Amino acid sequence: MRSRKRTILKIVLAGAIGFAAVIAIASIRQFYTTNQNIEHVSANELQVGDTAPDFTVNLLSGGTFTLSENKGKVVFLNFWGTWCAPCIEEMPAIQALSEKYTDDVVFIGMDYGDNNINKVQDFIAGKGFTYPIGLDESGDIKNLYPALGVPYTLVIDAEGIISWALTGGSDQMYDVFDDAIAEALNK
Repeated sequence: MRSRKRTILKIVLAGAIGFAAVIAIASIRQFYTTNQNIEHVSANELQVGDTAPDFTVNLLSGGTFTLSENKGKVVFLNFWGTWCAPCIEEMPAIQALSEKYTDDVVFIGMDYGDNNINKVQDFIAGKGFTYPIGLDESGDIKNLYPALGVPYTLVIDAEGIISWALTGGSDQMYDVFDDAIAEALNK
């Protein structure tokens, strides 16, 4: 009996070590793949003070959103994905701010990397988010707004100028986003 327990323990331990090795190798490959492109991507990254490139996107709720049609309004643009944990963590803050600034700011979440509209709709409905969500199926909009990763958030002032931008996020973003929006509204 004791020998059988040892054999099972060895098998479980070998499996755990194998799993850890696979994860480590995948992480290292992702690190090197990502870092090979950093110089190229960051060289094209938009900066605060740049004019925000115009785009039109189909919304999950129906209709379209065109940035240039919202000139005169502050626009909060957030690139995210259902697979991105920091994106998901900051979405409740975006929802709360979209309710706070309902008359003053246009909010648009730009899904990136999820080409299955049903998956995105189910995700949004399941979380109860109501601000407009666009699906960048072709990746064309993400190409206009290159960043090192997601979440990638921009605040675009009423003149169409990027007044604030951030790559990265967490569940503690409410005050950070609120300050960026308030600054754009006070220009």
